[in-house]
Formats: sequence, C-alpha cells, structure tokens
Amino acid sequence: MWPPVRLAVLGLLPFLGAAQVPNVAGAGYRAPTVTVAPGQIVSVFVRTATHLSEPVTASQFPLPTTLAGFTVVLHQTFAGPVNVPLLAVYTAEACPAEGPPNCRPLTAISLQIPFELAPNVPGSRRPENFAWLVVLDQGQPSEPLPLSSVPDNAHVVNSCDATTPPQPGPPVNPDSCRPAVTHPDGSLVTAENPARAGQPVTIYLYGLGRTDERLPSGAASPAPAEPLTDVRAAVAYGANPPAARPGASGSPAFAGLTPGLAGLYQVNVLLAAPPAGTPACGPGIPANATVSVGRGYSFAGASFCVAP
Repeated sequence: MWPPVRLAVLGLLPFLGAAQVPNVAGAGYRAPTVTVAPGQIVSVFVRTATHLSEPVTASQFPLPTTLAGFTVVLHQTFAGPVNVPLLAVYTAEACPAEGPPNCRPLTAISLQIPFELAPNVPGSRRPENFAWLVVLDQGQPSEPLPLSSVPDNAHVVNSCDATTPPQPGPPVNPDSCRPAVTHPDGSLVTAENPARAGQPVTIYLYGLGRTDERLPSGAASPAPAEPLTDVRAAVAYGANPPAARPGASGSPAFAGLTPGLAGLYQVNVLLAAPPAGTPACGPGIPANATVSVGRGYSFAGASFCVAP
C-alpha cells in the first residue's frame, strides 16, 4: 500500500523526493478551485515523478481514460468508481535547470468531470453526496482530492484557462484574459474586430451541467445538439459593465453543447443596438458590453467590444 501524500495549494507545495506517488496540488481553472458540475472541463494539477518532454493530447472520441500513463478516477457516495475522460496532459511548471535533484514538475491533467457525478442540489433534503478524485501515475494513487459537486457551475472559456497546453511565446497576462466570443464566421471578437449591433455572437462556456441528451462521458456532442431550454442570457451596455444573473425572460437564440466536442457549451445571442450614450472601447474601457449567461444555480459573464 502506497502511503498517502498531503494536498497543498498550488505554488506552496514542497518538493518531495522520497515518495514517488502523484501529489495533487489543485484543480479547476486556477487552483485551488474544486467546485464542479457534471460534464465540466477542468484541469487537475499534480506533482509527480513523471517528466513529460511534450504535451500529450487525446486524438479521438470518446476521450480516453488513460493518457501519458495517467488515470483519474471519480469516487462518490452514491455510486461506484468511474474512470474520468482525459483531454490532455502537459507540464505546467517545469523544474528549474539548477533546481534540487528531487524536484518534481507540476503536471496539468485536463479532464471532463463525468456526467455520472451526482450533484448536491441546494435546499434539497437528499443526503449529501461526497465526491473526490484520485490521480494515478503509472498506477500509483494520490491522496483524494475532494470535490464540491453542484448542478451547474457556469464558466466562460477564456484565454487564461489552463485546460489546454500553453502556446509558444510569452505567458498570458492574467489582466488581459479574453473571453471566447465569436462572430458568425467563427472569428474571435476583439477590440480590433468588435461585435456589431444587430448581429449574433456565440459565447463558449464550461460547466452548464447535464443535458437531456444523456451523452456518455467523454463522447462528442452530436449535430444538431439538443437545446438547453432553461439557460438564460442578458446583454448589458456601458463602461465595463459587470456580469449579473439574467432574468427569467432572457432566452438566448440557442444554448447547448457544441457539436463535435466534449463538454463545451455554446450560447448564441443576438445583440440589440447599444443605447444612446454607450461609450466606445478605448483607454480605460476594454469592454462596453457584457453578455451574462446563467442556469439554475450559477451565472457567468463575457465582456467585449460592440461597435454601433
């Protein structure tokens, strides 16, 4: 039996040379967030003895449950263990060239929380479901990583998310994270290529929870995807408007899983004309519009530029 190793917050984890078991450092989009919904895409960060020279990514659907020698298993109170679909494994923080000889690199494992996760519904009288993940590196298990399971946990995909291997070049400035919002032709909405009033935009999210399609975990969504009829969206204009929970009447043109991918949702919204007096984007105003998207228990916003 391998001895358990302790959890630690990302960045505070000491180098452990004696034990060679994987050591979970955090999970989510930025550690140590561990709130998840069924089907959500997140990354788990671990320190292990495995050194990866190149990122390893899944090449087909359904997603594999073992990648680069790593396996992740979901355990919960009300069901047996479930192997977790994996999207990518890559080095998030390499050991320094002159670091200690027992240094273990920080490895990111991007994965899909299985749809089999039973969420805890706020206000429900049902007994609480306790859930946790265990990471196995070459069959050697980590200590459990507890999860807070919820029905939905909306998160707008953005350029700072650690769910894919980093691209070559300088690190992304966390103050300039760009939400994944696209024009009808699929190009990104940016300050240089703003959205236009009267045109639709598509916002991409993780964590909107289960759908009526009951897809197997790790499977690609079919085309056309079934719409989520209880998702709401609202548009606010102004100087850097904040996200807010959409009202009951704010129905998007479409909300559902993105065809051909696993765990990625899209919400299509038609932009009304900005009201008179709405400032243009510029110095101090990186966004003059925010689309807020919500489901039963969560909401998130995507802020961007709209031209008249």
